[in-house]
Amino acid sequence: MKKNLTIIAIALLVLAMAIPASAASLSLDGELSATFTYKHRGEGEESIPYDTWEPSYLESAGKLKLNLTFKEGEGIVAYLPLTATLTGLAASNINIAVGSWYFEYNTAPWAFWVSKNDDDNAKQFEDLGDPLGLVATVADVDDVAFAVNAKGDIAGVGLNLYAVDYFGWAAWLGRATYALPLDFQLGLVGAYTDESPTDNLVFGGDITGKVPGIGADLTLAAAGTWFKEGAWKFVAPPLADNDNYAFMAKLENIKFDPISAWVKYTAVGPTFGSPYATNDDDIRIPTMVAPPPRSRSVPNFPSAFRPR
Repeated sequence: MKKNLTIIAIALLVLAMAIPASAASLSLDGELSATFTYKHRGEGEESIPYDTWEPSYLESAGKLKLNLTFKEGEGIVAYLPLTATLTGLAASNINIAVGSWYFEYNTAPWAFWVSKNDDDNAKQFEDLGDPLGLVATVADVDDVAFAVNAKGDIAGVGLNLYAVDYFGWAAWLGRATYALPLDFQLGLVGAYTDESPTDNLVFGGDITGKVPGIGADLTLAAAGTWFKEGAWKFVAPPLADNDNYAFMAKLENIKFDPISAWVKYTAVGPTFGSPYATNDDDIRIPTMVAPPPRSRSVPNFPSAFRPR
């Protein structure tokens, strides 16, 4: 670990030197702290020859925090926080920990980043914004080791794609949007999780916009949950007559001067759920129980039906 971190720091420095100063920069800031204990020779301690300062006997006697930030113009930013803790005077007693790091590459028409994805990170997973709230959160920070994001446009289609480490399982999340006539928007959202004992897929579509003539906001959304049984075979969960769908129809800001009104209908099947569902009580999509980590034994039934 120490060797790898040294290589990373040297690589950042070499990269900064290889690019003209006007295009790239490497900044370094941090703090150094140290704590010492003084041991006095008291009565009955003749074996101690003299009074001594003993930093080597104090846990975390010295600590060095370094924040390395590499920038190349407006397009590339790499941030690497390191903490070196001295637990003794020998070099073998130096422990190095990596903090909340990230790397981003902004270009047109796409932007990319990868990060540790915790609450303190400048780059972390954000709610994909679908009306049903199917992909809104990726669990606690301790359960997601990293996230990768790609965001951009292809032929008028806006894409926001994620790959995350979800409790040790790989997950791919994404949303696509496309502008329709009359200021309506078509949206698709999906989440595929490679977990045991069976992979699961959540997929949905929605249409949003203003109703011509009355200006009210219309939302129509539908989604389903499936489990993988073969290379290209997905089946409904095996309970409750395969009722694995959710629907929403909502009309808001209906103006009847001097008042306004709204109406909403939501239906959620008993076997529908998403591991990444919103916590918004207004929507109330069931959240699948997160899968156990890979190193743990897994019971032979889908995670969607384990009680929370």
